[in-house]
Amino acid sequence: MKNSPSHAGLLPILECLLFATDRPLKAEELAGIIGAIKPSAIKKALEKLSEQYNASGHGFYLAEVAGGYQFRTIRDIRILSRSSER
Repeated sequence: MKNSPSHAGLLPILECLLFATDRPLKAEELAGIIGAIKPSAIKKALEKLSEQYNASGHGFYLAEVAGGYQFRTIRDIRILSRSSER
């Protein structure tokens, strides 16, 4: 991306990138993919995104994992998904 997205425009971009990956992504990686934005701004946006998900009662949350960020299912949902596999 040539132009830096606004803070509000950054959140859906981050959501898409995090949903599309199978591993945690570091703020520096996300900044490199998006371009024209500092990792510190990415971290602030990820904090905001995490707050939004925590407040809205989704079945998943944004976790800091291995120095990166990844969506994870909440504990209760993992238990349900395991029992349905049997």
